[in-house]
Amino acid sequence: EAIACNRRCQLLSTDRHSVQLSDDSGRILWRKPWSDSLLCSYSLPGMFSPTEELVVISAKTPENDQSVYLLDASSGRTFRTLCRATYFFDCKFINDDVCVVDSQDRSCDFCIRLFNIRSADLLSVIFRETRTNCLTVCPLKRLVAFDVIVDGDSKRIFKLGRVKLPSNKGNRNSN
Repeated sequence: EAIACNRRCQLLSTDRHSVQLSDDSGRILWRKPWSDSLLCSYSLPGMFSPTEELVVISAKTPENDQSVYLLDASSGRTFRTLCRATYFFDCKFINDDVCVVDSQDRSCDFCIRLFNIRSADLLSVIFRETRTNCLTVCPLKRLVAFDVIVDGDSKRIFKLGRVKLPSNKGNRNSN
């Protein structure tokens, strides 16, 4: 199954027990075995970082939850485990150092988390009452938008926030 493709026409794919990167002629550049199935239901599919140096995927853990893993795109080596949760729904990059992860944690809380992917520091959390159906970002302006249910289940609106990164005068919260 295809997971993601980058600008060099390299394809990240899985057979649900390994993940591999192939070039445009089908030659396998690297293959990484995985002890349990990748791409579980409700898992984020995987994507390349903006500079395509890293790949983010989620996979089932031995504890029967999921983790978000960052892999080095050139070798498949695990760069770090970013976070754990029961389910992952989406992940978007603000830039090559910061990403937003939409998930449901072990206590059944839905949340959107902002991470520094280089350090795995949790920068901010937005708790939600329900699962997000739409999460999007505008990296150029550091904007994050997500849907919010109002009036029961009858109406959805979008919330928009600007991400203030640690390099932005030390303020680490989103507003």
